[in-house]
Amino acid sequence: MQSIAQSLPSRLVRSPGTTATRVSRPRRSARAALRDLIAAKGLDHLLVYGIDRSGSAVPWIAGWPVTRETAVLLSEHHPDVLLVQHQNHVPNARRIATTMDVRWETFRWPRSVR
Repeated sequence: MQSIAQSLPSRLVRSPGTTATRVSRPRRSARAALRDLIAAKGLDHLLVYGIDRSGSAVPWIAGWPVTRETAVLLSEHHPDVLLVQHQNHVPNARRIATTMDVRWETFRWPRSVR
């Protein structure tokens, strides 16, 4: 079975060490490719998760560096959501992930993703 990451076009692979504070063309292309993948696989949502500065897909998609726990929820027909663990991170996350609905979440799985 092919993973979702393997289904992405090679032009969307994130360059190491890049963190932009605006929505760049590659980031928009990545989101568009992920939405196409969501539709092609018949999914309702795609959850991208990072913890303790690990999980390069989160900054690649949202521009937000992973702090403690962070998730991005992508949907084909709904606005993108960025979930950050610490409430005091929300204002800065909103400045960085300007096209996303940024929310504070305590990550008590699985309640967080309902």
